[in-house]
Amino acid sequence: MAKKMQAVFGKTKLKLEVAEDKAKGLMDRRSLGKEAGMIFVFPFDSFWPFWMKNVKFPLDLIFIDSKFKIVDIKEGKPNSEKMILSGKPARMVIEANAGFCSRNKIKAGDKVTI
Repeated sequence: MAKKMQAVFGKTKLKLEVAEDKAKGLMDRRSLGKEAGMIFVFPFDSFWPFWMKNVKFPLDLIFIDSKFKIVDIKEGKPNSEKMILSGKPARMVIEANAGFCSRNKIKAGDKVTI
């Protein structure tokens, strides 16, 4: 069973599944729950590459540094093999349904509680 966490962006909460297989992530899944996401946690801040190969739905990628500050947000297109990198080093990346950040007015510079 996957480990669960929660991210809090101001008043908005997102239930997170911890990515145990970072190479697979959300590949081959049909969807995510409405207020659900997946978190990737890395050992240090860096420019971790992401792609959307075999991901069937668009995602917001939220890059977070070791001080729990959002350093970048990118949109991922389904089934794309184009690498997605943040503009600044990140320790964690949260994948949420596309539009999550704009709907909830989440932006770079915001703090996250995990």
